[in-house]
Amino acid sequence: MNKTWAIAKNTFLQTLRQPIYSVMIALTMSVLVLSVPLSGWTMGIGSSYQTTDQNMLVSAGLATMLAMGLLTASLSASAGISKEIDDKTVLTVVSKPVNRATFIIGKFLGLALAMTLAYYLNSTVFLLTVRHKVVSAASTPLNWPVLVFGMSAVAATLITAGLGNFLFGWSFGPTSILAGAIFLTAAVVASFFVGVQWVLTPLAETFSVGELPPELFLALLLTLLAVLLMTSVALVASTRLGQILALMGCVALLFAGAQVPYLSATLNRAAPGSGFLTAALPNLTHFFALDTLALGQSMPAAIVLWKLGYFACYTSAMLVLAIALFQTRSLESTTTSASLPGAVALITGIGRIAAWVGGLIALVQLTQASTYTLAGMTAWAILVALSFGAYIVSKSFGAGKRWAWWTLLLLSAAVLVHGVVAWAGARSADLRLVPVSWATITLSVLLSAAVVLGLLLPKTRHHIGGRA
Repeated sequence: MNKTWAIAKNTFLQTLRQPIYSVMIALTMSVLVLSVPLSGWTMGIGSSYQTTDQNMLVSAGLATMLAMGLLTASLSASAGISKEIDDKTVLTVVSKPVNRATFIIGKFLGLALAMTLAYYLNSTVFLLTVRHKVVSAASTPLNWPVLVFGMSAVAATLITAGLGNFLFGWSFGPTSILAGAIFLTAAVVASFFVGVQWVLTPLAETFSVGELPPELFLALLLTLLAVLLMTSVALVASTRLGQILALMGCVALLFAGAQVPYLSATLNRAAPGSGFLTAALPNLTHFFALDTLALGQSMPAAIVLWKLGYFACYTSAMLVLAIALFQTRSLESTTTSASLPGAVALITGIGRIAAWVGGLIALVQLTQASTYTLAGMTAWAILVALSFGAYIVSKSFGAGKRWAWWTLLLLSAAVLVHGVVAWAGARSADLRLVPVSWATITLSVLLSAAVVLGLLLPKTRHHIGGRA
């Protein structure tokens, strides 16, 4: 237990020191503040525009914190594990009497604490924006207490972090985050007691349906669970993938998880009984409480407990998968991007990115009704097969497999010959093989020529050697 806590504490502090962590928090806060004026255009009928504008503000704020939380978790997880694996710093931990399961659990706990802190900071700004309300008309007064409290908290945070860095050498990023948690909390609490006209407001009025209903705090809690669930998914991806690929995979799962009911129903219509295939996806719709907020209804305790159970089970499954993947991960491998020749690393990276982009396009196609036909499913299957093949070939090429080198050489040479023929006969209808634009033909020729040249370089051929 002490080892797990030590790893969690180190991961938490390491995440706070990452510049991207502070940048993502600041960016999320900026988007939340900008949502106040941008939410005043819902075009509600009659006097209901104020209600629809406020609902839009709440919906945009929760969606922003979910999306930004996923991006922050993906970037932090990949920087905390993938980078340590590439830099070999993880060997200093696992070489000690610390098993890999303890390492993964400690990493998740540290990331979860960091994500919870970031979410809490963003939630304080979100509550201030909801407390301020949308200025739907020129006659709507500004909530000056909220503005004064919020700006004072931001100013106090920056002054504290600046003085701490200048006088005591404290790191500006972590200091501003911890100071912001204190000052923004004070600002939110003060806004609960002070109304628009600088008059004391009873808490019963503050937490009424038209102001800050209890369901709003439940929605914040459920969104936090969704962020933590996606943190576990990001941890799984970072045990095997680099930062860019892990981020792309998490974004794809975010979009798929937000449409699980639709995907399941569409699959059942196309092939009855096949809807269970979406069970492995993270069903983020369980954590959406926008309908409950919009209708002013309360969520039964049994449903809340069921959502907590789903979160616990899915997160535990992701941790088990992360441990299993990390157990078989070779940490002593020298075939990383830093040790590969430049051309090999570039071609391998392009191939893997192309594979993930193809997989993402195939996943998006599954959300289209036109896909669930014989021709659509055939095209989808071909795209998945090509994406999987591109990933295998790129990975094998990076590992120095000769068959992968020959495969890439023949494919790129065929594309080059096709492009040259199409380029030479672009003005002739008889010689043009594919009706594409001149810019597309030129780009195809340049890219295929660059790949062929990179494959024929002496360092690339030396990297391949005589390996099968």
